[in-house]
Amino acid sequence: YEAGLRGENSEYSWDTSAFVIHRQNITGTSGTVLSNASSARYHGAEASFTLKDVLSSKNVNEVDLYTNGIYNNAEFRRGTLKGKTPGYVPAAILKYG
Repeated sequence: YEAGLRGENSEYSWDTSAFVIHRQNITGTSGTVLSNASSARYHGAEASFTLKDVLSSKNVNEVDLYTNGIYNNAEFRRGTLKGKTPGYVPAAILKYG
């Protein structure tokens, strides 16, 4: 499930969302042992903001500045890995440019 809001005008745009994902029949590792982890839940939020054409008065092609942040909380819900975090799921990501 996911829900969010977004908006835009001539100077900036923004986007926010929250999500919950339930996965079944997945595998996970504990040390070097691969096992059936049964299920996992992922939930979190994401937000982004873009400032448009920041150098418009300098006779330069359009240049935008952006930032994007994600918070993610994931854990195995059942099985031998219950309560642990699935692999490759960072708690937070921040991008900008």
